[in-house]
Amino acid sequence: EDPAEMRKILFNAGFEKFLEVNKTRTEYFLNGVSYCLDDVENLGKFVEVEKIGEDAKKIHLELEELLAGLGLTKTTKKGYVAMLEEKNKNKEKQLLV
Repeated sequence: EDPAEMRKILFNAGFEKFLEVNKTRTEYFLNGVSYCLDDVENLGKFVEVEKIGEDAKKIHLELEELLAGLGLTKTTKKGYVAMLEEKNKNKEKQLLV
């Protein structure tokens, strides 16, 4: 639970810092669904939803309907690291032009 201790363990194991993702997360739970509201530094605000169950296709459709009902129709499967890398590459391209 101690981030500094975990960093030390990873460093001592030979890991190097690649990218740091700073976010503030607020979590809610309703009717078996977990809603995480994330504010990611240098990236923006996101909603992650999750439900655990047997039928992945059924759950996926249910979550899509829930999000659409909230007016959230733009989705991505990319993680924050991938999105930040993409954003940084686009910045580099702009600097080169």
